[in-house]
Amino acid sequence: MDVSTRALVAESWRRTCVIGHRGSAATHPENSFEAFEEGIACGADAIECDVHMSRDGHVVVMHDDTLDRTTTLRGAVAESESEPLRAAGIPFLPELCASTKDRSVLVIELKGGTELERSVAAHLEE
Repeated sequence: MDVSTRALVAESWRRTCVIGHRGSAATHPENSFEAFEEGIACGADAIECDVHMSRDGHVVVMHDDTLDRTTTLRGAVAESESEPLRAAGIPFLPELCASTKDRSVLVIELKGGTELERSVAAHLEE
């Protein structure tokens, strides 16, 4: 199977493609490594994630602007340092890209401004 964005777009003209929203959020905690693994295992054509930037400039995989709903942490992602986020098990984009590379197309929804766009683009260029 060709795991590329180009192949997925071409295939989408022939049939409806399934994208695992926040991984497999119906069966696992959303935007978690477990949810992404399940989305891939279930055969989704792609998996989708949301990203924000932490205060210290790391790209964090999280849907909400705040940590309150899906973690034991409190406050805004943009005001949080990466170390407590990582300790709480929140994925970061480089690790998610590494774990999905050559296994699934990753659709990334940017939840921030210009600096987030630049960071994500720079990471993907690498």
